[in-house]
Amino acid sequence: MSNEKEDGRLEAAFEALRQDTTARAPDVHRMLDVARSDAEGAPRLAVVDGGAAHDGPGTDGMRHGSASRQRLVRFGGWVSLAAAAGAAGLLFVESGVDPADAEFEALVAAYSTDAASGAWRSPTAALLDVPGLDLGAVPSVGGVLPAGSDGGAAAGRDS
Repeated sequence: MSNEKEDGRLEAAFEALRQDTTARAPDVHRMLDVARSDAEGAPRLAVVDGGAAHDGPGTDGMRHGSASRQRLVRFGGWVSLAAAAGAAGLLFVESGVDPADAEFEALVAAYSTDAASGAWRSPTAALLDVPGLDLGAVPSVGGVLPAGSDGGAAAGRDS
């Protein structure tokens, strides 16, 4: 039954904390009223048109600094184009070829040429060479027919 005493003590502690927090917290309605009055006194923010390229007489169709800005954009374009061309040039230029790589490429090219011409032979090809047996020949079915014989097809027709 000590839990009931503990519960009562905790409830009292939380109630005291709630009252303390409520006493120190500002009133929400008062804060909103202050914010509204501050907003009414502040200048209005609006989108201001910066004007077109033709601002009026005497501007010759250019705003102040527009020509220098155009020159800067053109210069930046040429600089970026030159940088891209330089990077592409570095990618396509071969730095020196390693002698081991060159030897490997030559060996691969020689092997490819030999294999394409049929010079390569399987190491187990000799196992298929059986004396007296030609594995590449087409087997014969039946005997050899004598010359002038039609295999008995004419005898069947006469009967």
